[in-house]
Parts: sequence; C-alpha cells; structure tokens
Amino acid sequence: VAAPDSEFSKYGVELNNDLRFFAQLLPAIDQRSPYWAGRTQRIAELALNMNSAAGAPIDANQLLAAVYMHDFAMAFLPLELLHKPEKYTTDERLRVQAHVKTSATLMQEMGSWAEAANIILQHHEQCNGAGYPNKLTESDICEGAKVLAIADAFDACVNSRAHVDQPQRPLI
Repeated sequence: VAAPDSEFSKYGVELNNDLRFFAQLLPAIDQRSPYWAGRTQRIAELALNMNSAAGAPIDANQLLAAVYMHDFAMAFLPLELLHKPEKYTTDERLRVQAHVKTSATLMQEMGSWAEAANIILQHHEQCNGAGYPNKLTESDICEGAKVLAIADAFDACVNSRAHVDQPQRPLI
C-alpha cells in the first residue's frame, strides 16, 4: 500500500501519523478475505476523485481516513459469515451491520477524526431511510457518507464478492 502522501497528495491529502498508521493496517485487512484484495485502495481513489471533481467539499484527510477504516471491524467477523453464500439470518445481518458502529467508535476515540467517524457511521444509510444503523434520510446523511457509499457500491458492482452470487461485471 502506497503512503497516502505519495499517491493521494493530488487530492489534497496531507500525510500525518494517523493516516500512515491506517495505511499500514490495510494489507492485513485486505488479506483477510480474497474478495477484499485491493478493494480499499480502489475505493479510496474513486472517493477522492469524486470529491475532487465536486470541488473538494469534504476534507480529503477525513474522507481518506473514513475509506481506510470504514470496514475495519468487518475484518473481525468470522470468514464463514463473511463468505456465506446464503442469505443472512436476522442475527447474522445484525452482526455484520454492527461493523459501522464499531469502526466509527474506534475513529471517534482517536480524537481528531470526528468527521471520518460520522462518514463511517452513515455510509450504509439510504436516502429513503431504509439503511442502517439510524435509518437516516437523504438530508440527514453527510456528504462524505454519500461519496463513500457510491464508491463502495461501484466497487461491489465491478468486483466479485463472496456474498453476491453474480459474477464480476466489467466496466465496458
């Protein structure tokens, strides 16, 4: 994983010790499942590019930190659950959904990542209120969470995932 300053400085990312630490965690997270290889970097590039194209309304460091850590807690779930091909039971779905609160809490505890924590917490909310964990509607979801959700969903569409029975879909 490239250091955030070398790869993402063009998006306004300014290297600090926390971002360096998050970047160092990524190889272990991405290796937890074969479906995650390279995923975080792809999502980071897309999210930062979207933010830049929109005039950088979201702090680039906060957005990058959120992307790096948004699924951190997912890595602590059993692979049998993460790779389960069948539909989740209610209890399993709740276990998986809990990752946003766990990851957001970890970021909040670090002190200077409140915006990143909020992005993480809201990245599975849906504009119609059907998302989780708080069933927020469009006007209540922060812009960073919307960017992360779009980048994450796009990556899921073009790359295989264990819990989706559809093959990878090419860009063209």
